[in-house]
Amino acid sequence: MIAALLQARTGSQRLPNKVLKELPEGSGVSMLARIIRRLKSCQSLDEIIVVTPDEPCMVIARKEGVKCSRLIQDKRDVLAEFHHAAKNFNADTIVRVTADCPCISWQLIDKIVSIHLEGGVDLTYNRNDNLCRCVEVDGLDTEVFSFEALDKTHSLATEPSDREHVTRWMYENLKTEMVECGWYHEKDIKLSVDTQDDFDRISTIYEELGDDFTMKDLREYIEKDK
Repeated sequence: MIAALLQARTGSQRLPNKVLKELPEGSGVSMLARIIRRLKSCQSLDEIIVVTPDEPCMVIARKEGVKCSRLIQDKRDVLAEFHHAAKNFNADTIVRVTADCPCISWQLIDKIVSIHLEGGVDLTYNRNDNLCRCVEVDGLDTEVFSFEALDKTHSLATEPSDREHVTRWMYENLKTEMVECGWYHEKDIKLSVDTQDDFDRISTIYEELGDDFTMKDLREYIEKDK
């Protein structure tokens, strides 16, 4: 079973409750719900599971008709949360997506999943700023890995940074493959949301393109607007 595990939380310091904000403003649809709806267009996914410590995110997941997972712990351990969700829902292949990427491409996800299933590696991805040089546009980030890789990481990773970032240990210890989507990074292209300026930029994109735009639509819009 192939499951998207959508990592969401309300505790962002730079933009508190950003995943709950309406995108665009006044639409009545949260940023988290927008991402869930884009994931529903994927042909490769059997399940969408919101992994979160926060009840408001679980409420949105239920309203959107997808599964949710919350692991109660004394200290937050995102890796343990992912392992719990994947094991509980019997996921063989996991697609990791974060809730700060509201322009995520379902076509790109399907492509990476297909390559992963044929490639024989532990982790297939299109970008990771922290662990390698990356020229792909920020905000289309997707990682695909097996449950076996997640289980091994959960058992062996001990550093706090490895427990927080889920796949960090995999990059350093397992077999990985990078997939290029062909849209290369420029400093003025940022499609993830960390600040209010980021959120305002993505709100404008949704106002202009609607809620079911493709990566081709997005690229044409941004490159025309530059």
